[in-house]
Amino acid sequence: MQAPAAAPSGGKPSAPAGSFKVQCVGLVKTDPTAGSANPVLNVLRGMCSRYETFERVEYGFTAPLQSGTSSVTLRLFRHKPPKVNSSNPFAPPPPAMWTLVHESTPMRGPVYATLPATVREVAESNLYTYDGLAFVEAMGARVEYAVQKNGNYYICHHQGLEIQVERVGGPGPEVVVYSVAALARGRQVTNLTGKHWMLEATADAAAERQVEVARLMGSFAERLLPHVELKKPM
Repeated sequence: MQAPAAAPSGGKPSAPAGSFKVQCVGLVKTDPTAGSANPVLNVLRGMCSRYETFERVEYGFTAPLQSGTSSVTLRLFRHKPPKVNSSNPFAPPPPAMWTLVHESTPMRGPVYATLPATVREVAESNLYTYDGLAFVEAMGARVEYAVQKNGNYYICHHQGLEIQVERVGGPGPEVVVYSVAALARGRQVTNLTGKHWMLEATADAAAERQVEVARLMGSFAERLLPHVELKKPM
């Protein structure tokens, strides 16, 4: 296993410690006869500046704190590796890019209880390694689940919502529509979403904009009715 290197200057950078993520989720029923004409996808395409397909493996971990009295939850994503042309057919594959994410439990309090979306504090780092799973396990974390996600993500615009304060990413909320399959050490075993698609809408926010962005996310969710009802994940 190769030790992780620093993330490159190009691509999607990591969220710095202390940034916040606003999120709501929902289930979309699929019509096998509709193909790409799924109504909610058409709505999203009309609102987005770009969209792309993706394939991603996700691992969920629990990791003990140094005190040993409690633990934290982590998520690890393996991104689909880029195609590399090599003159040596026996050359080993290049290290893959992984993203390690820590999300806090949902923010609590009277203000947060009335918001239409969940607010969490987020920190993430990019890793370049041949086996990110073994790297995180070596730090004492234990795998809780493993899934593969396949679908599309959309960078949308809504009522001037442009989240560029803490993170140099695409403007507006990011919407991800995907199916989920459970994995057993990389082997697909079962489809978890069946004839449905998961839809996640997230937006980054600075500390002083948490409430504002969460309320804008609520009005964004209203635009996707009646095709999908987005709710706060617990």
